Amino acid sequence: MYYLLVSLNIKTESIEEFIPAQIEMAQKVLSEPGCLRYDFMKDNENPNKFYRCEIYKDEEAFEAHGALQHTSDFRELTKDWWLPERLSAIKTTDIFISEKGS
Repeated sequence: MYYLLVSLNIKTESIEEFIPAQIEMAQKVLSEPGCLRYDFMKDNENPNKFYRCEIYKDEEAFEAHGALQHTSDFRELTKDWWLPERLSAIKTTDIFISEKGS
């Protein structure tokens, strides 16, 4: 599996638009055949910081995701909403993944 941990930094004035747009994007990504999980979370201490945990079948599925129209549309829609730090994405490999609570 291919895991991506993403940290997002959003401008305060864009948060109200960003949250529903990100939820809509999550729903689209979850419909992709190679996407196994797409979680969207908000930081409890920093109101401008959000996180995504994305799990794809493999790296090819993630690459296919990047080439889809809804991915390009989301990038275009949100391009002015980011703080200068924008985002960071960490690619990881699973060692132990819990299924409890799923």
